[in-house]
Parts: sequence; structure tokens; C-alpha cells
Amino acid sequence: MINEIGSEFWKENKKYLNENERLFLSGRTALDAIIKDSKKEHIIKSALLPSYCCHTMIEPFMRNNIDVRFYDVFLNDNGEICVEIPSPRDNELLYIMSYFGIVGTHQMGETNYNLWEVSVEDRTHSCFHNNYKSSADYEYTSYRKWFAIDGFSLATKKRGTFSDKIEIN
Repeated sequence: MINEIGSEFWKENKKYLNENERLFLSGRTALDAIIKDSKKEHIIKSALLPSYCCHTMIEPFMRNNIDVRFYDVFLNDNGEICVEIPSPRDNELLYIMSYFGIVGTHQMGETNYNLWEVSVEDRTHSCFHNNYKSSADYEYTSYRKWFAIDGFSLATKKRGTFSDKIEIN
């Protein structure tokens, strides 16, 4: 027990995060950490990103000297969000995401993530889907997009734990 004038505080030994999870202030810093962590275990020369994304998703790859190419994101004749994913290149990372909480209509389920060196899923738009499970090697969610908070992002590594020696830019 730690005493303070007028108050008492207990330091409880509760674990709120799993060993394979890390907290960050933003999705961009979470993505930067994921890229750095994946580069410690894999050779990553390029990344395949959705054509419909903002510069904050591209910037961490550029800062980490990874070439970027894009796959098409479009609406089909039924108004569904779809993607057209090309074949992977050697040593390429696949970056995927759902849009506006629409999970499954973008045909990502047909993509074999194992064809890429590493796969990363941005779960920001799909984080509140209870039964959705990602097959990606890493995933992260930027919760600040949903709540009136300065910053909070959760990153998860599916196999193993994050390296303790990751310097975030």
C-alpha cells in the first residue's frame, strides 16, 4: 500500500494486456512498430497496400525504406466494396483493411495470407465485430477514431511476442 495525504492507493498486479499485445498513441505508431518488428524476423522489401488509404498508412513504410505498391479497391455492380489483389512479390508485406465496418464483402477471405512474407490487418473499421477473426500475422486498431480521446491504439502479433528493442519514429 502506498500512502498519500488524504488517500490510499493499492498497486494491484493485474495484467490487462497479453504478452503479444502493445499499446500505442496512434495507429501510425502501431503500424511503425509492427513494420519494425516484422523486419527483425523477415526480409521485407515491399508492401502491398489498398489504393483507398490515407498518407498516414503509407508514411511508416516509406520511413522504414520499404517500397510501396497498391491493389485496387472498388465498388462492384452491386455496390459492394471489393478488392483486386495481385500476386505477391518476393519479400512483400500484405496490408489489408475493411472499410466502414463492412467485413466480408471485400473478398479478403479469398486471399491466402501465407503467400506473403508478412500480413498486417488494420482493424480500425472492424474492431467491434464480435465474431470476426483475422488471419493476418499482425493486426492493430486505432480506437481514437471512435472515441473522443487523444490517442489509443492496440497492436497484436499473432505468433510470438513483440521485440523489446523497437524504436518508434
